[in-house]
Amino acid sequence: MHSKKPLLVMVFVHDDLADYNRNTLYDNHLAWLIPELEEISGRDVAIIMLEKNRAPELTSFDYRNENEVAALRTWTDQISGLLYEASLTKPYDLNINKFLLLTRYNINNSVRGIATMTGHCGIAAITSYRNAAHEIGHMFGATHEDSEVAYDGWWNDTIMSTDNFSPFRGNVYRFSDKNKDNIRNHLNQFP
Repeated sequence: MHSKKPLLVMVFVHDDLADYNRNTLYDNHLAWLIPELEEISGRDVAIIMLEKNRAPELTSFDYRNENEVAALRTWTDQISGLLYEASLTKPYDLNINKFLLLTRYNINNSVRGIATMTGHCGIAAITSYRNAAHEIGHMFGATHEDSEVAYDGWWNDTIMSTDNFSPFRGNVYRFSDKNKDNIRNHLNQFP
């Protein structure tokens, strides 16, 4: 058990994923991220998936938009409104509590996901196994610039790579050392 407050990521599974197996979504897109974040942060990490029956007003959010920034802004406004209402019974620390909308489709023809750097909201499509981790990485301080291509007998992209996830390289399912430092430095500001 870690002495610092745990990290909480609430993942709202969009209604357009209703025909997907929840456990498969979790295993493919989220479970492998937990030990990575725990090692980096020195904190326990919980990723909770919420579906239509638990959050219908959020899982039906209309995320498809040619302007991905507008989609994120509207998603953030919806989350912020609900957090304001919930703060009367359970306060959320937006530095360590994050809210991700997991979707079937990209936001538009060129954007698979979006999140504000060190913000509390993001949107990610399941069109790549890294998309959700990539956006969660942004929310905890990871940058594109500090990604790398790792070589261990083959070339593999780290989570924050932005070159459309080259089909000729593998996925190493981890953050680069620089992004590990970025996340650690960001989170060390908060108990």
